[in-house]
Amino acid sequence: MNKLYLLILLFVLNFSVRSQPIEGMTGLMKIPTAEMQVDGTLMFGANYLPEAITPEQFNYNTSNYFFNITFIPFIEFAYRSTFIEWSGGRNQDRSFGLRLCLLKETKLFPSLVVGGNDLYTSNPGIESRYFSSLYGVATKNIEFHKNILGITLGIGSGGKQAQNLNGVFGGVSLNPAIIPSMRLMAEYDSHVFSAGAEVLILKHIYLFGMAYDLNYFAGGVAYRIYLNNRKRN
Repeated sequence: MNKLYLLILLFVLNFSVRSQPIEGMTGLMKIPTAEMQVDGTLMFGANYLPEAITPEQFNYNTSNYFFNITFIPFIEFAYRSTFIEWSGGRNQDRSFGLRLCLLKETKLFPSLVVGGNDLYTSNPGIESRYFSSLYGVATKNIEFHKNILGITLGIGSGGKQAQNLNGVFGGVSLNPAIIPSMRLMAEYDSHVFSAGAEVLILKHIYLFGMAYDLNYFAGGVAYRIYLNNRKRN
C-alpha cells in the first residue's frame, strides 16, 4: 500500500516547475530570475500579501491577482492587480510587467534577462507606480546527482519604494531529484532575506508559500496551461 501511495505521488508530482512569484512574473519568491517559461505558457493566479512585503502606502494586509503569458520564447508579459484601500473605500492598483531574454543558458554561460514591473500608469507622475522597478538578472542551473541547483544574481532600481528591487539581489533554488516539481528557495531581495517553497501538481496547479523576512507568511496559487497544446515537462 505504501508503494502504491508513492507511485501516485510521483505521478502527480513529476513535472518541473518555473514559478510565478508574488510579482506575477517568473522568478523565485519576490525576486525575478533569468529563467523563461516555455513558449505559449499562460498562467493566472492570486496571492496573499502581508503588510511587510508591500510598499509603505499599503499599511495593511492585502492580496493580488495576475495573469502572465509567454507568447514567444524571449518575451514574457504580465498584468497584476493589487487591492488597495482608500479613505472612501477599496480600489485596485493595476500594473504591467515585461521581461526580455537576452541570452539563453548554455553549458558555460548563464541566462540573462532584463525587465521591469509597473512600467506604465495612467496617472501623472511616479507616485502611483507603487511596484515600479527595472532590473537585469542572470541565472545558472547546476545539476548534481539529478538534483538541480539554481543560482541567481541581479541588480535593480525601484525608485523611492524601499520594498522594491533597489540594488543587488540574489537567491538560490533546489529542485530535489526525488520530487522534481518541488523547489526550495532562499533569496535576498536587496532589502531582506526570505525562504520558501513551491510545488506543481497535476501538471497545471501551482502552490507557493514563503516566509518573508523569515517572519511574515505570503503565498498563493496559480493555474498554468499551454496554448500550443504540445506536451511539456
